[in-house]
Amino acid sequence: MTLAAGTAWLFCPADRPERYGKAAAAADIVILDLEDGVAAKDRPAARQALVDTPLDPDRTVVRINPTDTDDHALDLEAVSRTAYTTVMLAKTESPEQVSALAP
Repeated sequence: MTLAAGTAWLFCPADRPERYGKAAAAADIVILDLEDGVAAKDRPAARQALVDTPLDPDRTVVRINPTDTDDHALDLEAVSRTAYTTVMLAKTESPEQVSALAP
């Protein structure tokens, strides 16, 4: 993903697929949030919406849950079923947490 100066980023709760298109129209980059923007009980539906309602992968980031949560692996599995290639790791506290995402 290449970013230019003045790029506008907009968070969108991943459990609100009806908002995806509007978010994409209003921003340069959409961050589909699977973490704080989604209640724990709604995360399975949010992951399915992520798969079922695709946006332009070059303009989309998926914010996933921290590595020390049960949701982390489930989020990565959902992302793997999409064309998205950029993730934002929530609550990262060490380089090792970032390195663990590398293939």
